[in-house]
Parts: sequence; structure tokens; C-alpha cells
Amino acid sequence: MRRYSCRDRGRPAVMSIRVIAAVIRRDGAFLLGRRPTNKRHGGMWEFPGGKVKPGEKPETTARRELTEELELDVT
Repeated sequence: MRRYSCRDRGRPAVMSIRVIAAVIRRDGAFLLGRRPTNKRHGGMWEFPGGKVKPGEKPETTARRELTEELELDVT
């Protein structure tokens, strides 16, 4: 495995970001969202999800992201 260093750019060598993706399947079909064309990777399909806020539980993140991205009320 090759390691890369970012020290010369003033950043830590390893950066960790917690994310969550909701994989929802019903009747053999998966729920996907399409990224906005004006965003990074625009037009590509993805599972709904996003970054976990500090102190936030993964379940809370999933509910929040489903509401924000797809306007779904998850109980």
C-alpha cells in the first residue's frame, strides 16, 4: 500500500470524514437519487446520504439526509 503525505501543503496526511448512505430496497428495486447537474459528479446516480455531523447518530443522519434530499419523512 502506498502512503501519500500532504504535509508540504499544511494539511494532515490522513483526513477522516464520516458519511452515511441509505440503501433502501422494496420489491426488488433500490431507491436512488440523481445528483444535480451543476454539482460535482452531476447527473450521476447515488444512494441518498451525506456527512455525519459531530455528535450525530448515523440513524439521525440518515433521516435528516432523506428529508433534505428527497423530502421523505422517515419514522
